[in-house]
Amino acid sequence: MFEAIKYLIISLAVVVCISADDWKPKVINELKSIRDECLNEVPITEDQRKRMNALDFPNEEAVRNFILCAVQKLGIYSTEHGYYADRLTKQFNSELHGDDGKEPVDNCLNNNRQGDKENDVYVYEMHLCLIEARKEHAKRHKEQSTQ
Repeated sequence: MFEAIKYLIISLAVVVCISADDWKPKVINELKSIRDECLNEVPITEDQRKRMNALDFPNEEAVRNFILCAVQKLGIYSTEHGYYADRLTKQFNSELHGDDGKEPVDNCLNNNRQGDKENDVYVYEMHLCLIEARKEHAKRHKEQSTQ
């Protein structure tokens, strides 16, 4: 389960805007702590946990609120500001061990506007976009390494 939750948190981190503060990408033990805090704050069912472990995030209130909790605790999203794109890019890059996360983050942000959506719905939709962007990145990386 941790692997899927880690993937979730990392993916969500991709959505955050870069800022000029002293924010730093979260490392594995910080990600675990955030996951545990959100699991304590947002009750999710065993079925939801299993599905999230399999990278299948059902569009259900508890799952959306878990994601919202995670992105807020990561410091990549606030209900007042929205996503911090630079922070999200930094987190995404730290997990990719590279620096090509800006384009997928920007694409997700540009193609998923919050408008009048509730915060949990918006971060859920962004999360799905980031998961797809991460899968696409992995696919490209694999293709490049076989050439």
